[in-house]
Amino acid sequence: MKQSSFLYETEEHFIKKIKQENYKEKNLLVFLFSDEPLEKIKEIIKCIRKNLPDSLLAGTSSGSVISEGFSVEGRSLISFCQFEKVEPRGLLIDTSDKNPKDVALTIQKEIINDQTKMMFLFSDGMEMKSPEILNEISTLMPELPLAGGKAGSMDYLAEETYVFLNDEITNKGILAVSLNGSFLRVSQLYRLKWKTIGRKMIVTKAHGSVISTIDGVPVIDIYEKYMGKDFSDNLPESAGLEFPFIINRDGMEIARSLVHKMPDGSIVYHGDVREGEEVRFGYGHIPLIVDDIEDDCIAASDFQPQGILSFSCVARKSLLGKNIDYELDPFSKIAPMAGFFTFGEFFHQNQKNYLLNITMTLILLSEEPIKKLKNDYSVCKNLNKRKDRSLSVTKSLIHLVDQVSTELEERNEKLKLISNTDGLTGLYNHRYFIEALDYEVERAIRYNHKLSLAILDFDDFKSINDNYGHSKGDYVLAAVANKIKESCRETDIVCRYGGDEIVVIFPETTYEKALEVSERISKKVSEIKFSQEQIKVSLSYGVSELDPLKPNIFMKKADERLYISKSNGKNNIICKD
Repeated sequence: MKQSSFLYETEEHFIKKIKQENYKEKNLLVFLFSDEPLEKIKEIIKCIRKNLPDSLLAGTSSGSVISEGFSVEGRSLISFCQFEKVEPRGLLIDTSDKNPKDVALTIQKEIINDQTKMMFLFSDGMEMKSPEILNEISTLMPELPLAGGKAGSMDYLAEETYVFLNDEITNKGILAVSLNGSFLRVSQLYRLKWKTIGRKMIVTKAHGSVISTIDGVPVIDIYEKYMGKDFSDNLPESAGLEFPFIINRDGMEIARSLVHKMPDGSIVYHGDVREGEEVRFGYGHIPLIVDDIEDDCIAASDFQPQGILSFSCVARKSLLGKNIDYELDPFSKIAPMAGFFTFGEFFHQNQKNYLLNITMTLILLSEEPIKKLKNDYSVCKNLNKRKDRSLSVTKSLIHLVDQVSTELEERNEKLKLISNTDGLTGLYNHRYFIEALDYEVERAIRYNHKLSLAILDFDDFKSINDNYGHSKGDYVLAAVANKIKESCRETDIVCRYGGDEIVVIFPETTYEKALEVSERISKKVSEIKFSQEQIKVSLSYGVSELDPLKPNIFMKKADERLYISKSNGKNNIICKD
């Protein structure tokens, strides 16, 4: 493999370059990344197609380009990847009227085979289906490395961005390029380096890329609480880059920067956010971001690449300014390097594909096996000379804030556990049951999930207290409660409702499955042996399944069926009227 790149000037200059490099059109992949108007892009495409008609031309509009370790604005970059035995194949798909699964299936059918070693994927910058398409590709081809990103522009308000393949150009589509051959080594690296700060918070209401509430509080109030009212009033300008949310997803730190604030106070982000995910504020401090680049540089050097492609976020460039070159340049010393600044980066890890924000990604390629060479890492050393006292102070400050936040979170979790737990049985208490029931009913209705409930009541528990004393009664109650919890599934929510009544919430469960668990509980409880042989414990059960059209009778139905169970001789499970 041979890679080289240059900034386009004129057709004469282009012809001179291809003659100098002596490129062969077979197995030649030509990337065009352009930070110029559409008419200029068309002119360059025409030049490339005229002079290299049998090569594969692929590219995107960009928010400036990456040329040999430096960011360049207002220019077009042409990068040649000449493979020896790897064949590049391309496909351009208009996604406006296609669902994500069909897009992934089309890519698999048209350009993927048993010798495909990796795939580049580019979309127009306004493509909203990208996360779903990435997920579908992960499902169909989990082992296939994937890299790329959304077409960019230095104008954040740009209404159109473009992807192109050979003579075709679109602002509503996906471009896929596969690399197919008997041997190709591929490695990927990514750098975020935003520092998390403050406590962990839970996304409690979100859809797609929109967050409505965090910790049950409107997301706009979270910004006002932690950043101040002036800060929240000026979103997204005040927080889009320096303070994104950081999500830990599958062991990866993923940033989600702001797009805009909606009239109802919800916030739209660059990329999907999921309910139940933990988020923390990220802090984009330039010295910290460019710090510790040596490890990544050594990893890249160890791979011995013949070429490097970088897809980095335009927001990262905006924040780092000229410092972006300090981050890029070391890698260009290892192998020829080209790339562009995106509206979102695509990255493959853990057999999944991800949409990233504010990230620098690197794709290392080679058609040669790793050679046993003594590497002195000369290009990787002394990269942190910019360290000064202010950087040390900043790192110490962030460590201090993190440590204090962690200690406060641990203490709050203990207090929360105490406030939600019944002291005798160790089960959740009545207060927690009410909160959990409301949450699970709302979730089941919203997502059309099943939800069931069982009320369990001791049979003749008063006689145990009367015959053996209240301390023995407490012991029996705690022992049975523990057996009930052991018999339930991890997802079931077991609570002491009051006195000798216990309630179990069964999320995403039909009444038939809830009946099965209740029967298991009944069997396990009957096997408990106490020191006094005379003590026999049994339970009566009332089970109900949520009717989403009548949520107000959910608990009432279970209570009525418990009454019937008691009336029918106790030690019964009633789940139907």
